[in-house]
Amino acid sequence: MVKSLTPWRLAVLAGAVACVFVAVNALGQGSKSAGGSAFATVDVQRVTKEYKAMQVAQTELTARQGRANARVQRWVNMPYLSPEEHKELDAIEAKAPASRTAADTARAKELTDKGIRLTGEIAALMQKPDKDLTDADRQRLRDADAARNRAEQTIAQVRDEEDAALRDFGMANQEQLTKAFRASVKKVAEKKGLAIVFDVQVAVYAGVDISDEVIKDLNAK
Repeated sequence: MVKSLTPWRLAVLAGAVACVFVAVNALGQGSKSAGGSAFATVDVQRVTKEYKAMQVAQTELTARQGRANARVQRWVNMPYLSPEEHKELDAIEAKAPASRTAADTARAKELTDKGIRLTGEIAALMQKPDKDLTDADRQRLRDADAARNRAEQTIAQVRDEEDAALRDFGMANQEQLTKAFRASVKKVAEKKGLAIVFDVQVAVYAGVDISDEVIKDLNAK
């Protein structure tokens, strides 16, 4: 089986906020926090787990990862299908299962069956003793070897394409989710009259914990 696409990309969204400690300039804004403390903490790991938009994005990223790996694996398993036939399968598989027509399903099965059959036929020819090979067999094996070489180049390109797409999706969501997180922390901090909010990983205790308020604000959007 082909090696899966870079797995750390699945952690990009989960780590998007966790690596950031937040400093909010809220001096002079809002009322003074309970107990007069100008500092607070937020449990970023907990927020990450309970932030609904983060969960949705992570689920989508995982699904995209699965589809990308399946596409690469298909090229590995069926190298003797033509590039055009693989493109047909790409187009069908890009559709949500519920939106695929009966014709889509039938065509996908036809191409998949063909790819499996061709792979089996070439494997059988490769097992034949050299003395038993006909001229047509030898030519077919040469053609198959050329097809495998082309497929290997295409697989590298497909992996690069899918890696880039996953990276772009992760970075776009990272920016959006981190921005929303910072805005919520700032909003809660200003309301409480806090000067600085630390991640609990940075400061185990620095006044009140505003995690509940931040989670509530994020999930209300």
